[in-house]
Amino acid sequence: MNPSGRLDKTVIGVLVVVLVLAGQLTAQDTSAGAKSAGAPASTAPTEPGTFQIHVQGADIRDVLRMLSEQSQRNIVATKEVTGEVSADLYDVTFKEALNAVLRSHGFGYMEKGTVIYVYTGPQLQAALQAEREMGRRLYRLVYVPADDAKALIVPVLSADGTISISKAANVGIATSKSEAGGNAYASNDVLIVVDYEDSLKNIDKLIKELDIRPQQVLI
Repeated sequence: MNPSGRLDKTVIGVLVVVLVLAGQLTAQDTSAGAKSAGAPASTAPTEPGTFQIHVQGADIRDVLRMLSEQSQRNIVATKEVTGEVSADLYDVTFKEALNAVLRSHGFGYMEKGTVIYVYTGPQLQAALQAEREMGRRLYRLVYVPADDAKALIVPVLSADGTISISKAANVGIATSKSEAGGNAYASNDVLIVVDYEDSLKNIDKLIKELDIRPQQVLI
């Protein structure tokens, strides 16, 4: 056989080996790149009313969109709600998943009608404050003096709450043919409270517990 022919075959064989090795290295690099990129974000239903969610370094707005599509709920986020989310959640309800995703960044939400509004922490506090309504209560006390009731109610008031009471009754009845002690034994003291409705509900309960008939002790 011609020596040059053997040399050509040797060179071709070496080139084939090199090409095969190069193909294997390329396939390994491609596989490694796919693994480093991570699995795509996904949600999937499990039991009725629950689902699983798997995200790695996903934009929180994309995750909220997936939750919205999976649960068929309306979600609106302010432009300040940004960040990345990595989570693997199994058999969670919509509310559980939403809370887990938002709390990882200190965000929160408020429901209004059929829409869920997502806010940053400060935005949520401002929104909740704006939703609070002031109310007014008039309490006619039967058994507890207004001054005593006021002392116990003041700690329950919000920073914007106010309280007013009727004038304190005179104590004691002086001996007199024309005077009978003024309002010393007035039947009712009056307490007027202005505050947010949630605070007033707590005060309603407190007054109900305070203004009760004293127990009589038989001697």
